[in-house]
Amino acid sequence: MDFYALNPNTLINIAEILTSQKDDKNYEVLANRILSVALSGKIEESQVVKAVVNLKKVSEPDDVIRFISETFLKYPSLANNATLFEKRATAKMDLAKNVLIQAEIFKVPLKQKQGLGKCADSY
Repeated sequence: MDFYALNPNTLINIAEILTSQKDDKNYEVLANRILSVALSGKIEESQVVKAVVNLKKVSEPDDVIRFISETFLKYPSLANNATLFEKRATAKMDLAKNVLIQAEIFKVPLKQKQGLGKCADSY
């Protein structure tokens, strides 16, 4: 199927449906591909927010952060969008939580954990 022939709004809706199937990695890969095609063209602000929500379901926090940052560069008119800033901040907090969880899992000594806390705070 040629995803470039479809309307970006339609592609985002398809990706949203695919992300509801959380147990299947193939759907996640396809949803990511569809989202990247949908966002390669001109798109409405609400659709970008919707795409970020779907991306968060199927990707790691650093992917969401990178995507939003790239969106700000590609679409300067969205650089003041409060919802996108909020989603990026939430993804950064999720990334920081992951750092602290990993430190707990691997029984990192207290002195090193304090250093990780500073690292996590930078997100």
